Amino acid sequence: MAKPFASNTVSVKTLNVNFLIFLFMATIYVEGIRSFPPRENAPDFVIGNGVITPRQLMDFFKKAEVVEHYTEYKGDKQVKFQVLKGRDGSLNFVIDTFKPDANAGSNDTANDDADLPF
Repeated sequence: MAKPFASNTVSVKTLNVNFLIFLFMATIYVEGIRSFPPRENAPDFVIGNGVITPRQLMDFFKKAEVVEHYTEYKGDKQVKFQVLKGRDGSLNFVIDTFKPDANAGSNDTANDDADLPF
């Protein structure tokens, strides 16, 4: 008899490893974009205020640590980023440095699916 949730155990282990990798990766904050919490009297639909400094932003995207995270979509270079909520209510923009593990989609989990009752 197969162990219940055997395939989920593999997924949980993979998630835990990916989470630990995420914790230890250097966070790359986007330079040239700053955000601030909304003013006290701001309407409900305003989630914050921001400032863009074009020169600083352009220089940031030329840095080697950022260039290595470029992706391409329909022939255009792109950089994926995440929007994080700061403790003060502001938004922080960080480069998404996640790279899928080449071994994550291996055949190990394919065999576990045969034990599923559905």
